[in-house]
Amino acid sequence: MIVRSDLANEATVAASISLRKTIEASTGVKLDMATDWVKKGEEVPVGTKEILVGSTNRPESGEMRYMDYEIKYEGSRVVINGGSAEAVQTAVDWFLENCVGDEIRVPETAYLHEESYPYANATIEGIPLREFALMEREASICPELAEWLAKGTGFYPEKRGEHLILMNESDALRFDEASISMRDGNLMLEAGTNSGSIAHVAELFKESVTAGNGGEITLLGKVELEMKQIEGNAAAMIAQWRAESDARIAEILASPNMEIPADARVFYLSPNGDDAADGRSPETAWKTLAKLNGAGEVIPGSYVCFERGGLWRGQLKAKTGVTYTAYGEGAKPTLYGSPLDGADASLWTKTDTENIWVFAEAWDKDVGTLIFDHGEAHGIKCVIRTEADGSTFNNTTGEVFNTYADLTTDLHFYHDYAGSGKLYLYSEGNPGARFDSIEFNIKQNVIAIAGSGITIDNFCIKYGGAHGVGAGTVSNLTVQNCEFGWIGGSIQSEGIYGRNYGTRYGNAVEIYGGCDTYTVTDNYIYQIYDAAITQQFTVSNADEVKHQKNMTYARNVIEYCNYSIEYFLGLPDKENPSRMENFLIEDNYMWNAGYGFCEQRPDHDQGAHIKGWSGGNRNRATGYIIRNNVMCHSRDMLVQITSHLLNPDGSDSMPKLSGNHFVGKIGGQFGTIAMDTVRQAYNPAIVDYIGEKSDGTDTFWME
Repeated sequence: MIVRSDLANEATVAASISLRKTIEASTGVKLDMATDWVKKGEEVPVGTKEILVGSTNRPESGEMRYMDYEIKYEGSRVVINGGSAEAVQTAVDWFLENCVGDEIRVPETAYLHEESYPYANATIEGIPLREFALMEREASICPELAEWLAKGTGFYPEKRGEHLILMNESDALRFDEASISMRDGNLMLEAGTNSGSIAHVAELFKESVTAGNGGEITLLGKVELEMKQIEGNAAAMIAQWRAESDARIAEILASPNMEIPADARVFYLSPNGDDAADGRSPETAWKTLAKLNGAGEVIPGSYVCFERGGLWRGQLKAKTGVTYTAYGEGAKPTLYGSPLDGADASLWTKTDTENIWVFAEAWDKDVGTLIFDHGEAHGIKCVIRTEADGSTFNNTTGEVFNTYADLTTDLHFYHDYAGSGKLYLYSEGNPGARFDSIEFNIKQNVIAIAGSGITIDNFCIKYGGAHGVGAGTVSNLTVQNCEFGWIGGSIQSEGIYGRNYGTRYGNAVEIYGGCDTYTVTDNYIYQIYDAAITQQFTVSNADEVKHQKNMTYARNVIEYCNYSIEYFLGLPDKENPSRMENFLIEDNYMWNAGYGFCEQRPDHDQGAHIKGWSGGNRNRATGYIIRNNVMCHSRDMLVQITSHLLNPDGSDSMPKLSGNHFVGKIGGQFGTIAMDTVRQAYNPAIVDYIGEKSDGTDTFWME
């Protein structure tokens, strides 16, 4: 059995899963996985056969310095441990390379890797630097300093003793002043109030540590900062960009019909059509998606035109080589994943619990949310979390949850999709009478891509519990001139990623797999549970190669999505050659990442406008360009772009930036654009942090 800590971070969980998969692929043995959680009052098990990954409560898992790692066999347990998530991943990689073949061979003597720590013996007024602690608040203000200290001393500066590193803004200092001093046994890193310069002060402290050559550190006292100001007048620029965004949204919603070649093979759909007709003209149009999806005469090279103003419910199955677009006049043709409008009082029945109503239909496909009055309000989903002792909780609210009767808040709902299929909603009055429209995000893609060479043009796509447009490995997929709203929220699967609750998902436009020529342009996308636009894949087999080539995301307006753009290409090891190639993110307006419908997520610290994730072997990239975008406001960080993988020519996998405008809040998170994973605070130091990744035309605005 593979055992990790019950409190393990995402990277250690991923390393454990990778270990399990590789052992199974190599030996044919499928190991169980568990955490080290022990019920209160019970003892930690002794003598069990386990592979321990990372630090656990087992006595064989000792404390290690930050980048040190070890592999050993002690008693009945194999220990794969490291002092940090990065070190644990390195230890797992070493174990897989040296110990796993057709069987597992653990070295007779422990393998211990000891890193060199240049400041292990550094002191401040005689106090070892490694004994200073960064409290949680300080670590969140300047996480890069915590990582730097850990790699310099061998110890992550968590609370270890009586000496603290405190970072504050001080009224006693001018905007352009800083102070580094000892006070009451604590190290004080201080900047002027509202200067946003704590990160500058941290850099000065690091310079002092380096100058001490691993010995006594001389502190600077009060100094004057050379300020590189972030742009001013943010309010005026935000108003200008909002006006530009609104104008572009109007253009997208009014985009004209596609010009279709005169000799093209064309089919038509109309709400007033007839499935018994031939579908070859507006006068003989088909009526239903079922007819279209099953029509063998729609072959590669065909065009399928939906009548403007029409509404179709269900799923469109897009076929190889076919273009789907609009005809006629008026609003875009509309595709809803929602099977019906539930705003009918006769469809809701009051239960035996006050204010809880049950819907008439039963579905075995999970409902991700309910949307009331076209977005004036939306449902908050109860996701069940099951603890080791069998007790159950509402993972969204943290409250005990056993039955629908435990719903306590207006518009919170529970869908028993794995049991009765019934949906229960807490509502102060019959929902069908209370609202003019109620739509249901049923778990399915609104448009399922079933081949390559497909164009989706000029649709309004809403109310799907999975994805708006969902594809696997494809080439030549274009999605343009569309409106996407209220997508996602359904449970992807129960128990994945080591979680004891269902994981929800849902993107507006997704490819999961490899791709070549994937174009998403001129779309308006809002209120998406996960990402507006994404390409993603995790390569699980060392022999598998999956490239993602020629992606263009341009001229879109995106708001209220957890991620405006998300991407990842995970590899089983750094030798796997899979890569992203020619990836362009250009001329998009991106607003308010992490806000809106997605706020009911359990992970409130991951929202970003460009999200590449961190840790592990991810995102080898070449020809990656981000230019002329506006990224304004995020609940967490603006961007997370990381990869430690190099290309065959030795170049890194970082993007080139040009002409972008970033808008953040003083003291907020900028995020990461680096080979490492350390997040940066949003302050004037960002100008230096970006450095040569930018051509100098990017601007940074602070609120």
